[in-house]
Amino acid sequence: MTFENILEEAGGFGRYQKSLLIGYFIPCFTIFPWFSMHVIFITSIPDHWCYIPLIAKSNLSLETQKQLIKPESKSKCLMYDVDYSKVLRTHRLNVGPHTPTVRCNHGWAFDKSTYVETSTTRWNMVCQYDIYVPLILASTFIGVFIGTPFYTAFSERFGHRLAFFVSATVICISEVGSAYSPDFTLFVLLRIFGGSAVSTIQSTTYLIVLELVSPKLRTRLNGISTISWAAGSSTVPFLAWLTADWRKLCGLNSVCAAAMLLLYFRWIPESPRWLMSKNKHEEAVEILKNISRFNDGTAHEDSQLINRIRCLGVDCRTFVEEQKNVSHKEFFRHPGIRRRLLILTMCWMLNSMPYYGLMMNTRFLYGDPFLNYFLAAMVEVPSHLATFILLEGLGRRWTTVLALACTSVACFMPFIFRDAKGVGIVSTFFAKAACSASYMTLNIQASELFPNPLRPKAIRLCCTAGVCGSIVAPFIVYLYKFGAHLPFLVFSVLMAVAAVCSSFLLETRGKPLSQTIAEAEESEKHWKFFSSVCCTSTENDETSWREVVRALPDFSDSATPRTYLNENQSTLSSQSCPNLNSSSS
Repeated sequence: MTFENILEEAGGFGRYQKSLLIGYFIPCFTIFPWFSMHVIFITSIPDHWCYIPLIAKSNLSLETQKQLIKPESKSKCLMYDVDYSKVLRTHRLNVGPHTPTVRCNHGWAFDKSTYVETSTTRWNMVCQYDIYVPLILASTFIGVFIGTPFYTAFSERFGHRLAFFVSATVICISEVGSAYSPDFTLFVLLRIFGGSAVSTIQSTTYLIVLELVSPKLRTRLNGISTISWAAGSSTVPFLAWLTADWRKLCGLNSVCAAAMLLLYFRWIPESPRWLMSKNKHEEAVEILKNISRFNDGTAHEDSQLINRIRCLGVDCRTFVEEQKNVSHKEFFRHPGIRRRLLILTMCWMLNSMPYYGLMMNTRFLYGDPFLNYFLAAMVEVPSHLATFILLEGLGRRWTTVLALACTSVACFMPFIFRDAKGVGIVSTFFAKAACSASYMTLNIQASELFPNPLRPKAIRLCCTAGVCGSIVAPFIVYLYKFGAHLPFLVFSVLMAVAAVCSSFLLETRGKPLSQTIAEAEESEKHWKFFSSVCCTSTENDETSWREVVRALPDFSDSATPRTYLNENQSTLSSQSCPNLNSSSS
């Protein structure tokens, strides 16, 4: 008897699961990108020039003011070194190529045609202070890196449901607090504080629904979350354009987080599997009975349900204890596993840099920044659909190599055609699509290449490496200041390195997952560099794919910070009870 059997008796994918999917899962995954990706727009840098009080208080038009202040073909951080009181009296400015210039000494004035205000204009993060912009962009990922271990432990101890609501509360407070912070240091700390909850609120939402559907439906859940995320991410530029003010955009996020608290507090159930792992069998039974009644199932009529749950709970707790006894030292005691870990963690780190960096760079490209971001977000949907097809034809290994190589080539084009205006944005679309594909395949490989005892910890380490890469991404984009092609060049080189390294990973398509460390090491002996799976049988692949689906969280972005570190919670939860996860076939 498995947990899936009990779910089937409770109505399978019935009205309860469908209402949870439509009323909770899809809306949440549509809104989640707002919490992490809006930082790209609140740090937008409008056109700016030196602020001169005499000129600003005059009745001159804005264009005339800029002509008096901004040196032609020179930095926005300089102004003419002239007597502006005399200029206003005589209405004449005699300047030439050799007219001396000085740095802005009264701050800056900003163009408000697109934004009323951004965090950049609020804190004057331009010119010699523009290095703070990538710091703010990285703050969300810094928060993920620092906060996720805490929230992971919190979720494991107090449950996914409570972790979801605590995360929503943290986001609600941090968004409002950072928007109205009187101090820049406090502003940065609150951005990090909010980022610490971004990953957890996504993973707990995914887990709550994931654990109430059968394994055969989890691939669909991945697809739904991917489309919902892409749709939500594509609305971020519309919200930024509509609000035109960073405080309003942060306030909107705070309202959404508060709405989650109010709407879902009495509706969302705790994970029955987590309750079983904590010996709370009666609560798990009550939730399953409520689901059964709502679905017109039969589980609530079973007098032995409590005994069945207790039996499954014993196995669940036993496996959890076994997982805790597995040491990280095992990764370095075995050469094959050590090699896989080093390659995968490096590939995750390198792949995360252009994945988020390309989105951050859209505002510096030719064309409308809102439209650029929208299109770069939407390419993920066809990218993931194409990747599923390639995974069946080329296998995991060569699909990853192809995706990483295509990203490298696409990012190299702006370096070659530096003077062509539209090359940057077109290259971004192709690079983002390929990078999304490699993100998906690397997720799969991280779960397939490691044996059962090490798989959760391996995914956690890969996720940590990915977050580190995301933190670095804004600082690579900052190179735009020295040349529009430089961020692309760096991304191209990094992805070329990742493509070469990933080619040394084993192919896992059509092969069962390794159950022991010895099996994983044995598979290294049969590795061949020039190998293809295009013509191999997929008989075993179906079994392998089912196991991977049970083990994996969402394959697509993410996120962000959709991300990363908390995705291992899904692996831990779905693998923590082997008897509960084995479906009868």
